[in-house]
Amino acid sequence: MTIKPRVRLLHLEDNHCDRVLIQITLADAGIDHQMISAQNKAEFTAALDRGGIDIILSDSSLPAFDGQDALRMVKEKCPEIPFLFVTGYCPAERATRLKEAGAKAALCKSDLASLADAVVAALKAKRPN
Repeated sequence: MTIKPRVRLLHLEDNHCDRVLIQITLADAGIDHQMISAQNKAEFTAALDRGGIDIILSDSSLPAFDGQDALRMVKEKCPEIPFLFVTGYCPAERATRLKEAGAKAALCKSDLASLADAVVAALKAKRPN
C-alpha cells in the first residue's frame, strides 16, 4: 500500500498520544510520510502558508479552533488538498455531515483500521495514476 513519493501530511491534533498513534498506524501500513504537527490555529495556518502539504488529518474538536474551522480555511486557501477527520466521536450521522461539509472521510480514533485505506484513496483521487 506504499504511496510514492513521501507524503507530506499536516496533522491538526492537540493530543500527543493521538498524534503518535496515527503516525504509527500509517507507518505500519507502509505509508512513507512526513508528519507536520499543528496544535492550534496559528501553527495550522503557518503550515498551510509554507505549502507542500499533500493531505490533512484533523481532530474535529480542539480548544479555541476546531476541525470544521480548519476545513473551511482549507476549502478557501487550498481546496485541492484532501482533508480527513480523525476524531474521538464519530457516529454515522456526524461522519455524513463532515463529508457533506467537504471532508474526504471521517474516522473514529478508536477504530483506525481503515485510516491507511482512506489516506490512500484520498491521495489517489488527488493525483490519479
